[in-house]
Amino acid sequence: MWKVLVVLMSFVACGPMPEAPSPGCGPSTCSGCCSVGGRCVGAGTASCGIGGDRCTSCGSGASCADGRCVKAVMPALHVDAGSIDSGSVDAGVREVDAGTQPMDAGAPDAGLVCPTSTVVPRNHALNGDLECGALPYQSSGGGGRVELIAGRSGHAVRFTVAAGLFNNEFSSTWRFRVTQAGTWCARAFVKGSASVISLRLYLGPPGTAAGEVFDLPGPVSAWSRLPPTLAAVNATGQVGDEGFLVFVERSHTPGTTIEVDDVDVWRSEDGQCRDSR
Repeated sequence: MWKVLVVLMSFVACGPMPEAPSPGCGPSTCSGCCSVGGRCVGAGTASCGIGGDRCTSCGSGASCADGRCVKAVMPALHVDAGSIDSGSVDAGVREVDAGTQPMDAGAPDAGLVCPTSTVVPRNHALNGDLECGALPYQSSGGGGRVELIAGRSGHAVRFTVAAGLFNNEFSSTWRFRVTQAGTWCARAFVKGSASVISLRLYLGPPGTAAGEVFDLPGPVSAWSRLPPTLAAVNATGQVGDEGFLVFVERSHTPGTTIEVDDVDVWRSEDGQCRDSR
């Protein structure tokens, strides 16, 4: 009987050994991120981090890249048939209307089909050369007249100023989204009877964009680059900003004109707007 008891007690005393404590999670022990419980885990949207940092959750609409949460960015927007649909650009949906791709209310789009830009960095001004058969501009005040005319080669657009404080400018009906932070540039060829032709590039969060301006004294009888050098009017943009152009007749004189052709908008690789175009 004693022998049986001794064997049983020995078995109980020699039960499973406890686990040895694991080394702490940190930069020296973890290439991913450290969970709340101190465990090293790989990076993902629910546990984003790198180099032994504390894990964070990226939440919806974001992904984990190189250990950091990155928000999804809206791609460049394109207009439909050369004008803004119902007062806003296709509800923020790229190249589609009412969620149907590439259809418009059940019928094919009426036709602003422009060739893809071949310059590097690429031209973000949709129909910037005005050869796609539709007007990409309208009077901001509603009183000015915008019409398609003969340009430097092919088509251009002419704006005629109307009376009234806000009828001396016209703006692009297309918008583009800033997909890379940096210096964004704009230039165009202009002429007209306006005493001062102003080109304004606006960049910023939607509804709060701020502008950079270049004024060209007029009248200008022959097609002239605005600004006159390769360097262009420029503004600094952050990812997600909205950009657009405005041309203004600074004297507010009814009947004066601005003519525009070959609009070019790009993100400068050298930050100086001196990229080869």
